Amino acid sequence: MAAPDVREQALVDESDLPSEIGALIPDLDDADFLDHSFAILQDPSMVATDVTDATFMTATSFSSTMPSPTVVQSGSLPANGLQSALSIADLRDLPSPATLLSLHPQTPTVNLLCAVISLSPTRIVRLRRHPGREMEVVDLLLGDDTRAGFSISCWLQPAESQARYGGEDHELRTSLSGLQAGDVVIVRNVALSVFRNCVYGQTLPRWRVGAGATAVVKIVNELSLEAEMARKAKRVREWAGTFVGRPVGRRKDAAQEVDSTRGTRANREELPPDTQD
Repeated sequence: MAAPDVREQALVDESDLPSEIGALIPDLDDADFLDHSFAILQDPSMVATDVTDATFMTATSFSSTMPSPTVVQSGSLPANGLQSALSIADLRDLPSPATLLSLHPQTPTVNLLCAVISLSPTRIVRLRRHPGREMEVVDLLLGDDTRAGFSISCWLQPAESQARYGGEDHELRTSLSGLQAGDVVIVRNVALSVFRNCVYGQTLPRWRVGAGATAVVKIVNELSLEAEMARKAKRVREWAGTFVGRPVGRRKDAAQEVDSTRGTRANREELPPDTQD
């Protein structure tokens, strides 16, 4: 299996962290969490439409237009995939665990405009309920001007498995490979779920859901963005400059292998403090 890309990490003073922020993020190496997350990947029929404008979202979320390809760096995303109108949600406005559980078995999706706090090395995951099956996972930790510490599990089909299980994740893999801490991104079609009272995000692969797949788009500048989206992007970039800073360290080169039958535990990411209202 190919060696993973090495990601730059932003280091944050742990003394600045609110004591309760660790409760916002599920244990990403827990065997049950991996099975729970993969189950969503396997059953796209449970995925609902975009709920950014639903009644549980507050007025601070907004609708806008996706930026043109000249404004973003988007890997290999097609130009016509960047022209649709989007409803963007602030992280603080995401539905509560109770609300998400009330929507079960549907899995709602949202669109986010955030800064990258950290991007893990690619992990090789052996699935407990699918003996012999391996997947690759990248953990994307995001924050915006309203909240720090929202995790998205990005599942990728290994090249060796594509012929057997079908599908590939070239667009998502390419987009993730170009990210580092401090980048401002739009993440489209993030599935929301709950694990042990923590709300987290989950990518949806193109080989499962087609046009509704998750897309990660890096914003290079805000000059040609629609006004409201540009203001949001500027606030997020300023927040990232203050609380995330420049990448200053590297992770180890070797892939982390996680066996979901044992659920090995990794070190938790350090997070910047939430922005106070």
